[in-house]
Amino acid sequence: MTIHALLPPDEPERLAALQRYQILGTPPDRAFDDLTTVAAALFRVPIAIVSFVDHDRIWFKSHHGLEVSETGREPGLCASAIFSPDVYHIRDAATDRRALSNPLVAKEFGLRFYATALLRTHDGFNLGTLCIMDRKARALSVSEPGCLPNWPRCSWTRWNCGWR
Repeated sequence: MTIHALLPPDEPERLAALQRYQILGTPPDRAFDDLTTVAAALFRVPIAIVSFVDHDRIWFKSHHGLEVSETGREPGLCASAIFSPDVYHIRDAATDRRALSNPLVAKEFGLRFYATALLRTHDGFNLGTLCIMDRKARALSVSEPGCLPNWPRCSWTRWNCGWR
């Protein structure tokens, strides 16, 4: 099954909201880079990314600990995460069917842990995620599920107010 079969009916409106923000392809931004650097330290992971899910790709506004700046939407983990109502968490991607076809999991990179907080617009569209990743399987600690969704609001709220 392809991701296109899983798209919700309001996907055209979500993509229009993403275009309205005019963030895709913009230069690095220190607020987002600070967010990923501090998120990696706070959650004790080597990789933190701010991603935005476009119609055919997942573009990384900031990528701490990972050199690529985008990946295809299929089979992207962030593309699935934006349709989750809350924290999207994969303890061990090597055994989770949602992640098995992802190149970061299936190939030599060896991604195991993945968790996200949503970047949601004021009108309710999930444009992307703050993701934290590790090559080691792990669970979120008791406090992390509550902390993770609040963390990106620092930069996202500032950016959201200034860019429309």
